[in-house]
Amino acid sequence: MFQRQQRLSRRCARLYPVLLIAIALIIIALPSVASATTFSEVALSSRWGPHIYGQQYAPFAPVRVTVADSEGIQKGSAESSVSAGGVYMFFQDDILAMDGNSIELRRGDRVTVRIGTGGTIIEETIEAELSALVSSTQDKVFVEALPNQAIEVYKVVGASFEPLVQGTTNAEGKLVLNHTVSPNELFYIMSADVNTNFTSLELWPAYGMVVLSDDSLWGSGYISDSTATVEVYDGTTKLADAEVMTEADGSFFTDDFSPEIDIVSGNTIKVIARYVTTQFVAKLEADMDYVDDTIQGKTIPGSFLVASVVPAGDPSSAFNETATASAGGDFTINAAMESGDFIWLASIHPDGNITRMHREFGTTSYSHGEPVIFANKQ
Repeated sequence: MFQRQQRLSRRCARLYPVLLIAIALIIIALPSVASATTFSEVALSSRWGPHIYGQQYAPFAPVRVTVADSEGIQKGSAESSVSAGGVYMFFQDDILAMDGNSIELRRGDRVTVRIGTGGTIIEETIEAELSALVSSTQDKVFVEALPNQAIEVYKVVGASFEPLVQGTTNAEGKLVLNHTVSPNELFYIMSADVNTNFTSLELWPAYGMVVLSDDSLWGSGYISDSTATVEVYDGTTKLADAEVMTEADGSFFTDDFSPEIDIVSGNTIKVIARYVTTQFVAKLEADMDYVDDTIQGKTIPGSFLVASVVPAGDPSSAFNETATASAGGDFTINAAMESGDFIWLASIHPDGNITRMHREFGTTSYSHGEPVIFANKQ
């Protein structure tokens, strides 16, 4: 049976005591969660950052979480109290090592939660073994977890979770689920243990983002702690490649191409990773004219474009302007720009991959692959 819950937004963490009470009142759950059963969750990735969360515990009871790595070596710990609403929460930055630095929650960590005092102590250990990849090209969800583990997949819609598919991992801890995937859907994937505790992930379908002005490539949504190979092509001619390990959240970054390369608009990017190969054309050409306060150019047809303008005189007044490319790939963005403004331009392609560039307005291009800025405003 599917089980759902809402989690606290990190953006509101300063209101922690009040919001912990509120979240307990607005949780949307099926009977198995809405009952008096206590549970804890280790969120390895989420919109608000990795965290450990629990509910249905005795109000004001002391809470201690201890995190060890996959070998059982302690990484860090944190202490607090259950809220009046029966909820506790620790963000990753709250969990400190012996040297006082915060730790990183990672796949394979063993999280021990101890709640209560005297003869009413609840102590359970969650083995946070979970990684996943959602493929919009294969319409599949690939999961790696503990053997014979119940897996549930949801679509995140605002503050609610819509159940999609579920299954159980095999003896090797692997599971492949079929689901029609849209590149712009956010997914919540959870595994439940025998104590009704959870390990969870929030992730988008795997995608790549090339930054033309930095000759770099970012990736997100891939299997954590795995190898990804990035290749750059001009047509069918391979120009360069790079190999990189994904992070704990399945993301990666590389600008270490061999040989060194100037990535230009029109190059094809290929990311070869576990379970999936991501391939897209990094097409983004733009002329920024602040006589007419416009950004005009060409990209992949149907792409959604976002221009982020950071004024030189007041960075706090940054703003975004958007547009959608035509069937021919043409676009125009109206944006009031001044000399010295810093501008990010991103083209989010229909397949979910992104081509991006940045520059300081009134300067020459950062990359040979970028067009010239018209900076002749009087």
